[in-house]
Amino acid sequence: LIMKLHKEPLKELDPRVVARDMTYWNGLGNELLSNPFFCRDIVARKSFSKLRSSLGGLYGWRGKKREAERALRQALEFYPASGEARSRLIDFYAIENRFEDAMRIGQEWLECDPFNPAPREVMETLMNAQALAAKESEFAALYDANKTDPNFIFQYANVLRDRGKLAEADQMIDGLLERPPFDSNWWQEAIKRYAEAN
Repeated sequence: LIMKLHKEPLKELDPRVVARDMTYWNGLGNELLSNPFFCRDIVARKSFSKLRSSLGGLYGWRGKKREAERALRQALEFYPASGEARSRLIDFYAIENRFEDAMRIGQEWLECDPFNPAPREVMETLMNAQALAAKESEFAALYDANKTDPNFIFQYANVLRDRGKLAEADQMIDGLLERPPFDSNWWQEAIKRYAEAN
């Protein structure tokens, strides 16, 4: 797969091109990693890791989860200390709610590069994201029993917003607004919360 700019956005990646790319990189990875000269050449290893990590990011952005994960793992095979590949793979796992996998990749990164502050920062962000995901799950479990409670809905919407799920948060608020009447105090609180969120 060669990344190039197009005048018009591509609707999707051609599945044949993706299949060829995966086959090519599987073969190339096996060949390079069995070559002792390549294994000793840190600059070459970093370069190939960067190339594969970029393609992994593209696959992730296009929603090709299996290909994204495989490409990012290959990037780490080329250069295990790659901060870019590790942070992309951690982001990928976090989006998929695979927090244990993300934490493992972060811990490996910390072991590879113990004096770099980035792995610690990423791990802290990851723990916060995991706590937010748990909070979202709690709210989701309580939703049916509390869907007419404005305070519950606003709290749930705030959690969704913090998780980056803006459309879902807005939908939740819209659903609540379809169920008036509410008194003037409630409307003042609603306006205040809306202003804080935007």
